[in-house]
Amino acid sequence: MGQRRLQAAPHAGRRVRTSPPPGPALPVTGAVVEDAQLPPPRHRVGDQRGQDGAGDRLALGVDVEWIQYSQMSSYDFSVGVNDHLMPSTSVPLNLQDSWNIAAGVEWEFAKNWKLRAGYRYEQTPVPDEYFTLSIPGADQHIGSIGVGYESENWRFAIAYAHSFFDTRKIRNNVVEAVNGDYDFFYNMLTLTLGYRF
Repeated sequence: MGQRRLQAAPHAGRRVRTSPPPGPALPVTGAVVEDAQLPPPRHRVGDQRGQDGAGDRLALGVDVEWIQYSQMSSYDFSVGVNDHLMPSTSVPLNLQDSWNIAAGVEWEFAKNWKLRAGYRYEQTPVPDEYFTLSIPGADQHIGSIGVGYESENWRFAIAYAHSFFDTRKIRNNVVEAVNGDYDFFYNMLTLTLGYRF
């Protein structure tokens, strides 16, 4: 078995905006994030292996990741000179460390053509007590499938992913109005076209 590069499954990244958009009459100098380590420390172990045989090429990949969300105790936000418009605030996060596990397969079924499939599990870092409606915090499962073509100059790929979250049953939240049952899901379709000069 030889080593090959393989992306196991797509990952829905999360971004934190740290600069508010400038208004027409506001001298916005940007936001300052204090005492929050973004992104949190991550520890990852993974392996990708390939197998040649019978004219077909197969690659398998596995990835295990531990994310130390507990290092992010709060998100402190300030807009600098515009504090009189939006006072500095601190949002307690109370996050827990979590595990992510992914596996994928890539099969070159014809010259320059590859079929890909993957699965990813993401454990939520949000405990029931601090669940909010602004973040879909539940254990997440992502399944993906795609096909790609790559020649000396051209690259093309199309992929579909379905992500669903385990039903979250909140009963002991610090904000009583948040208690209830929550279901989330989303679908992604990606299309990539590239040319190498």
